[in-house]
Parts: sequence; structure tokens; C-alpha cells
Amino acid sequence: MFKLGTISQFFSLLYLGLMPGAIAAPPDASQIVSLTGDRLMMQQGSHRQQAAQVGDRLENHSQSLIVPGNNHSFARLVLVGDRQTYDGLLLQTGPAPQQTQYRFPCVVEGGTITLSWQKGQQRGCAEGLRIRPNPEGRSPTQRLKIFAYQMVLSPAAASAIPTDSELVIQPSGETPICVRVTTQDKRQIVEVLWGEIILSSPNHPQGLKIRKGTQYDQGELQFFDPDIRLASSAMQAFFSAAAWSNAATSTPLSGEIQNHIDVIRTAFATAQ
Repeated sequence: MFKLGTISQFFSLLYLGLMPGAIAAPPDASQIVSLTGDRLMMQQGSHRQQAAQVGDRLENHSQSLIVPGNNHSFARLVLVGDRQTYDGLLLQTGPAPQQTQYRFPCVVEGGTITLSWQKGQQRGCAEGLRIRPNPEGRSPTQRLKIFAYQMVLSPAAASAIPTDSELVIQPSGETPICVRVTTQDKRQIVEVLWGEIILSSPNHPQGLKIRKGTQYDQGELQFFDPDIRLASSAMQAFFSAAAWSNAATSTPLSGEIQNHIDVIRTAFATAQ
């Protein structure tokens, strides 16, 4: 049985160190704008899975999108903020050899993701996108933390509590950002293709700034040529306006997404 003193310590930590991170408003929704492949499923809580559809929205912390691990299925989502405006984040889940699961608003488990934050400060999940190797059960201590946090925080804020095996990535500065994260069993590889991020992990709780052309692999930093990655057909498709627009996307939202893509493509073209 957990002692009252232990719970009190969690509340002390909450108010002293973690409340500032909970101030940022979470996205209102994640909207699916594109689906490729088969057996992509939506799930809410413990309810039966249903086939995902373009235009579907994830709007609460119990909802998730599941992309099977078959190396060809993937989904593209955009984050929607207050008053149904674009919240500054493009997110592609998959394709990968293992399952990729996106949990609203800011958690990804397993598989592969590619993401881009827009230029400026209007960025969904700017307080941290949590990257977990797979949906492993939490320890009793982690469950106690979540219980304590949920008593004073919203469910979305409580879901941002770190676990022992996750990475947290945040945008750094105001330049556009593009990142690719690949999970191989419990190995997590983060490639910064553009811009700069702050990456936190159990080994680096204070956070590391990682810039364009740098790869983080199990605590080791390596350099690579980002231009080769960005020139690939997969990344060219990722930054195609057609990939993020469809009949279910409102005109104002489409315009903001188009601006995001135009800004980052211009940055690619003018880079020295």
C-alpha cells in the first residue's frame, strides 16, 4: 500500500516543478487528412476498434489512431486549435515494420513518425510530444503519479507525465522544424531534418538541444546529411500541399497548412 507521505511528495513536485508545463493549452483536435494502406483503426478507451476514415477527429485523451506495422500503411493528421484554426503541427504516423499508435493529443507509441512544426510560436504539442517504444503497462509508481496528477490537472495534461522509457521532443526557437522518429523494438532514433529541437530522456532529463543534421540514437549523437533525406521521394511527398488537403478540410485550415508548407519549402530552397 502506498503511504500518504508518498502522495504528498508527488503533489509537492507537481506544484513546484511541473505546473508551468501544464499551462499551455492542448490542441482541440487532431484531424485525419489522409490514409494510405489498410487496417488503420480508431479506438476510444476499451471500446471496439473501428476503421479510421479521412475527416475523423480525435478530440479527447481516450482516443487513439492505430496504424498496423506492414511497411506501407500510414496516416497524416493535422492539429486543430482554438476556433478550429490550424495549430501548427503536421504529423504522419507510419509506415513502419511495427505498429504505430498515436494517442491524442501528444503521445506516440512504437513505429515511425514524421512531423513538422511551423515557424513561430503557434505550435500544437509545443510543451512536449511523448515518444514511447511500445504500449507497455505502467509500473505501480507510474500509476500513482498519474492518479495524483489527475486530481489537479486536466486529463490531457496528466497524460504528459514522463515514463521510464520515453523520449520527449519539443520545438526550440521559432524556425520551422522537421523531425523523423523511428522505433526498432525499444531502440528509438530521432533525426532532425530541419530546425532545432529539445530532446529529454531518462538519461538527459534536463534536455538536449539537437540541430539540423544530427541524429540521436540511444543517447549517442551522430551527424548525417539532411539534404539527402529531404530529397527523398517520401519527404517530397510529405511536403506536398496535396498530401494535407481534402474535401473534409475547411478552406481557412487548408490555407494555413499551405502557408506552413510554403515557408518550409522556401527554407529548403534557400539554404546554403
